[in-house]
Amino acid sequence: MGRLSQSEIEFITQCLKEGKPLPDSYRYIIPFETKMEENRTKLIDYWLKTAGEDLKVADHLFEKCDYTWALFIAHLVLEKVLKGYYAKEVGKQVPYSHSLRYLAQQVSLELSEEQKELLRTATRFNIEARYPSEKSDFYKLCTNDYAEGYLKRIKEFYQWMLKKF
Repeated sequence: MGRLSQSEIEFITQCLKEGKPLPDSYRYIIPFETKMEENRTKLIDYWLKTAGEDLKVADHLFEKCDYTWALFIAHLVLEKVLKGYYAKEVGKQVPYSHSLRYLAQQVSLELSEEQKELLRTATRFNIEARYPSEKSDFYKLCTNDYAEGYLKRIKEFYQWMLKKF
């Protein structure tokens, strides 16, 4: 996707100011190109708010024994908190990436080996929950214990990241 038009930037900015959800077509397009300092706090808040909302959804899906989708949504929690941190630290357009390790590297996060492994594994949840060629093995892997363990680790990482804001 190319550069945003002025009217698109104004529309997205207005949605953020009013706390309205963005239409799906604008979900990952945030206007960093203009008024960055003025909008930075709102943009960070957007990423953190949606990460928090997604965490509730992941918990709900887990409670309903829908482990694959709980882990998929939990991946989004990590992605969004990392993108919020990127907005805070770098102040440029957030990378269009679902790779958690890549996002962490872009902000030079010092991670333990355990955290690196978590981000590598959680990135797979994004792919394996969505694509048919990967789903079968992933469904078998996603037992209650497996999902519960990863959700616990994801929540711990999320809380660790929140302390950096």
